[in-house]
Amino acid sequence: MAEELELRSAWEAAGQGQVFDFWNDLSSEQRATLIQQCGDVNLAALQETWASGPQLATIDCREATRLEAERFSPLEPSDKSSIWRKEGEQAIADGRVGVVIVAGGQGTRLGFDKPKGLYPVGPLSNRTLFECILDRVEERARRLVAQPLVVLVMTSDATHDETVEYFQQQEGHWPNLDLRPFRQGTMPALAADSGRVLLESRGRVALSPDGHGGLVAALRRTGELERLSERGVETLFYCQIDNPLVDALCPELIGAHLSARSEMTTLVVRKNDPAERVGNVAMFGSRMAIVEYSDIDQENARRLDEQGELVFWAGNTGVHLFSLEFIASAAKESGTLPFHWARKKVGTIDAAGDPVEPSEPNAIKLERFIFDLMPHAARTLAIEVRAADYFAPVKNAEGAASDTRATCQAAMLEQGRQWLEAAGASVAARARVELAPSFGLDPVDLKSKPDLSERAFEGDQFLT
Repeated sequence: MAEELELRSAWEAAGQGQVFDFWNDLSSEQRATLIQQCGDVNLAALQETWASGPQLATIDCREATRLEAERFSPLEPSDKSSIWRKEGEQAIADGRVGVVIVAGGQGTRLGFDKPKGLYPVGPLSNRTLFECILDRVEERARRLVAQPLVVLVMTSDATHDETVEYFQQQEGHWPNLDLRPFRQGTMPALAADSGRVLLESRGRVALSPDGHGGLVAALRRTGELERLSERGVETLFYCQIDNPLVDALCPELIGAHLSARSEMTTLVVRKNDPAERVGNVAMFGSRMAIVEYSDIDQENARRLDEQGELVFWAGNTGVHLFSLEFIASAAKESGTLPFHWARKKVGTIDAAGDPVEPSEPNAIKLERFIFDLMPHAARTLAIEVRAADYFAPVKNAEGAASDTRATCQAAMLEQGRQWLEAAGASVAARARVELAPSFGLDPVDLKSKPDLSERAFEGDQFLT
């Protein structure tokens, strides 16, 4: 009771006492929920964020210089990539690498009412996004590690329970993975005109996930950061659930990251158009940073350097590698990742406690972005990859021009074709071939298969 009174007093002193306006109408269970929600909020940080105002672009695009990146394609192995591969495989075998998958989103935009990770995307197998990513991690772990490899899956309140249930149903499917789902944090929605915390109902605060940058705080809050350190993990391979082409335990990428002693490594793809709506990776002095497409005017978007090369050529894929030491350092500093403001429509209640569905954006949602860590890293590395090798996200419903299930499936089938042909196999013009990781992890692996160069593939085949 004393803690409850202290909490209420703190919220009232902060000018947020309205969240308790309907206290007398609530059941004991509803009161407990409200107290828990309020107790989980960093009230001081919330007030400071509102007082400081929205995060405006602080980077002057005119000061950007062209990013220099290493290049890698599994179809074009080199002496350097062979060295990376050996170093990466050794790190995996030593248990020094873990994987973190950000999977807090629902499939709403895809017309799918479950967590996005459960969305079926395999062109012939109908495998889910989770399966496409985890099957590959499992196969590499099976071949390389002696104990289950740590795979963290960051969920949200909206996806956690169904994700846990899905993994329970898949028990035994990934025996070489130590799958650990954990929830990202939440932030209250604020009234856009006053900064007052909005209520979803009389006994619930209107909360929303705190963005993929919430990973840093969530790793510390849940104890996963400490457990990773205890397991000897030194490097985290980070990816998002909507990209089934990502090889989330690629030894070449891991080896490149380690060879450069990088604190944060980022995969980039060459933009198709200067005005493409994608985050832009560039250098600002000695620091690497991402500039959102909305913060670049047309003149800067098309600016060339002295060699006639586009300055903002590198598009962000949302695939990163981090040193655990760097993540741990960022987790200790609450202000390392700022909150970004987004105006949204949020259902709330009026002064009488009746539901209100706004017709216009009425609220501010607060999110952190993981790429804001870049300028804080003393040593960074960018690796240019082909989108055909590593990047085919599923973001939009069918009918959109790009990033749909159909475009992703086409990329998966084309990858299968290219890898088989690189290994010497013959693939008929109309053949559709989807590769399971157990059949071949990459072109280097496929070339080691006996007699593959003598085989011909026709029709539709899911090769396992």
